[in-house]
Amino acid sequence: MTGDVVGKPVVLCVSAETKSLMGASSSLKTATSVDVAMSAKDALSRMDKAPVPSAVVVFGALGTAAFVKELREHSATVIVLLQGPVESGLDNLPGVFAVLEANTAPGDFATMVVMSLETPAQALSSTAAAARASPQSSSSMAASPRYPGSSQAASGEPQISMGAAATSAAWALVRTVSFTDGVSARRGMRLARHVQEVLKVLRIEPAWPGEVACLVSEVGRISLEPGVREKLNRGQSLGPHEKLAVDGAAAVTEDIVKRIPGGEQVLEVIAQMPMRFDGTGAPGITHTGERIAAGARAFRIASDYEVLRGQALPHEEIMEKLREDEGRYDPRMLGAVDEIETPPPPEGMGEQSVKCVDLKAGMVVEEPLLATDGSVVVGEGTKLSESDVTKIVSLAKSRRVRESVLVRMST
Repeated sequence: MTGDVVGKPVVLCVSAETKSLMGASSSLKTATSVDVAMSAKDALSRMDKAPVPSAVVVFGALGTAAFVKELREHSATVIVLLQGPVESGLDNLPGVFAVLEANTAPGDFATMVVMSLETPAQALSSTAAAARASPQSSSSMAASPRYPGSSQAASGEPQISMGAAATSAAWALVRTVSFTDGVSARRGMRLARHVQEVLKVLRIEPAWPGEVACLVSEVGRISLEPGVREKLNRGQSLGPHEKLAVDGAAAVTEDIVKRIPGGEQVLEVIAQMPMRFDGTGAPGITHTGERIAAGARAFRIASDYEVLRGQALPHEEIMEKLREDEGRYDPRMLGAVDEIETPPPPEGMGEQSVKCVDLKAGMVVEEPLLATDGSVVVGEGTKLSESDVTKIVSLAKSRRVRESVLVRMST
């Protein structure tokens, strides 16, 4: 099987045009194992072999209702995406996740495929069947999508919550974005973890809008030139045209986020994130105190904490600086951060955050260790040597590197 990689889902791309296959393979190969077929017959033959593809992408005129039916007969769980098909009305067929336009950008195409792999195939079948059974039910689904998995629908079919669907889509999206903009994607993942921890300590539900907001608040940066993204990640000043591009990236973020489950609620969290807890600092503010979404309040603290931690400040100094700006943060959440950031022991199996001055040879760095200027000191996955530890400790003592890093002990 072409490009078969253990641990990656297999995606079969089907097209009579070599150009389409090459473009599909290029955009998908980092996140999936790609197999290709030049004809419908070839695709069905490959479906009979192991490993069976998790998803099949069909391009152009090969995308027909008859071919989709044949694919599903070979594997009832396969997810199907169609790009630029000639036939219409294919989006309601069982197993079809999306029908994309022929000129869909490679990045958007890859995102949709990765998102489809997060969706149970049973969900696609039941939703499409319900849509065909009743025009009225189809209309209501368009206004309020149903997501299969946790509770029971009127028909007795299993359902999942909006939060589960939103979180699944957001993690799929941020993993895809990480191939283009790894720095902001990893930052979003760290912030999501912080928000989860704060809301868990305070027993605030639902937590998913804040988690998802952290993951997707910067996805629009994929529309920026690499040089502009690098300046943003390093905190460098931007030129007039670069500032306009960054403003445009916010519109791209909004356009992407509103398309995921619960997107409008997530956008509200992102919009409220800059608001002060005491309501001061901006005219016309209507959300103050606990009227500000909990996810937005936690997101604000997590974001500012991460910035200060990137300056290699110890936890005590970070908390002192956060408390200096009285009225900006929810005091209960500040207390939760203090509770969470208890220094862990420097040794042991499993992932844990360890102060740079306590690092030891043999530890494996689970996230990039960044200097205060944004440069990478030690890359993700590095097993530390004695010389690595000596260099990092020296930088930490001069406060030229962040205070701690996530590590695990090598086995």
